[in-house]
Amino acid sequence: MKKRTFFLTAIILGAIALVLHGAGYDHMARASSRHALGIQQAYMQHTKYVPDAEVVRLGQSARALNAVGLVFTFSCVTALVVAVIRHEPGWYSIPILLLFFDVMMMMLL
Repeated sequence: MKKRTFFLTAIILGAIALVLHGAGYDHMARASSRHALGIQQAYMQHTKYVPDAEVVRLGQSARALNAVGLVFTFSCVTALVVAVIRHEPGWYSIPILLLFFDVMMMMLL
């Protein structure tokens, strides 16, 4: 029986990338809603809008999570290609679907 080290690594890296991009999407959604609320309040009070520190922090953490998730995505693709080259046994639809959903999540960002 052949070992499945790269196949299992691809699955783990794909799952981690998907979770990171999901968290990045959540942070970006919260930052956008707080930013819009701040602009609306500034418009109602006829004052100049100054970005809130929380909005800036959420936006920066969303970009950082997206960048780290992108590194995990490329690592997953690399491990998947190596697993295919080594003819490791396994259901390759699992890491391919993880990568597909990961790319869809990145498109939402």
